[in-house]
Amino acid sequence: YCAPGEDDIGLDGMMRLCADLGVEPEDPVMIALSFVMKAENLGYYTREEFMRGMERLGCATIAELKSSPVQTRLRSLLAPDNSHFYELYKFAYGWACEPAQRSIAKDVAVRLWPLLLRPLGFPLLDSYLEFVAQSQGRGVTRDLWIQFYQFVLQVMSGRLSLDRYDSESCAWPVMIDDWVDFAKQHNLIGAVKGRAMDEG
Repeated sequence: YCAPGEDDIGLDGMMRLCADLGVEPEDPVMIALSFVMKAENLGYYTREEFMRGMERLGCATIAELKSSPVQTRLRSLLAPDNSHFYELYKFAYGWACEPAQRSIAKDVAVRLWPLLLRPLGFPLLDSYLEFVAQSQGRGVTRDLWIQFYQFVLQVMSGRLSLDRYDSESCAWPVMIDDWVDFAKQHNLIGAVKGRAMDEG
């Protein structure tokens, strides 16, 4: 998968790898695979990272990597109740962050968030993503990345009520404060209450 004269797998090689695995490049399983490989950069594997991941998965060939048991093992890491999910979620931030940058681009964050958080069933995720995409500023900080996950968990568990949300007394990032205000103004909060009643 390396380009001629190269020792690492770049974008073209990643595309071929995805094709051989029978998945799209944006398939969440590629996040899980990169997590296992401890890859440092999105869309790029060093030879060391690739070999380390293959060894950790017990694979000697691409056919073995594509096998159902290995793919099932990788996809299990994406389940929110997996003990390694939070570690994977935190990994995704550094993995998607451009070298020497202190934040990830908004468009990258908006593409990654649903791949990782959709299984949590947060009904206002799309509203939040659209709000972030249209907000000022070009990046998403690590603090916002981590805190939004905690925010969704608390809302979905009922420990945090959006009806009674008060930005003055809450310690969430400003982006979340602003989005909750937006959701209230547009009467979106009922979707969360309805989901909670359905789960109850």
